[in-house]
Amino acid sequence: MISEAFEKYTEHLKVAHAYNGTEALQLLSQMCESGMTPCLIILDINMPKMNGIETLIEIRKVKECHHIPVILFSTSSQLIDKKIAERLGADFITKPAKYQDLEKLVGQFVEKCLIEQKT
Repeated sequence: MISEAFEKYTEHLKVAHAYNGTEALQLLSQMCESGMTPCLIILDINMPKMNGIETLIEIRKVKECHHIPVILFSTSSQLIDKKIAERLGADFITKPAKYQDLEKLVGQFVEKCLIEQKT
């Protein structure tokens, strides 16, 4: 659903997505090596192969990528997940129940990226 919500912003941003944590790390590595560092990374906590927290830990180990803002996305609002995200320098957002709310949230993500690109 989040990829779909980003579709209307593709004229301003290139959106890349991965289906699991391992694939996300490979894609991120390729992007950083080619100088296309993303302005934002959104990780689902419940990704297969390597969950969002495990992926975030690995991202924070990569010198070229550790500064990239990361959002951990989850269907739950577990306090432990929020604390882990905070400790790893990421934001934690519970997925909205309504698609319209998700679209608004994605609009905020895009605005943040556009501001980041200007600086």
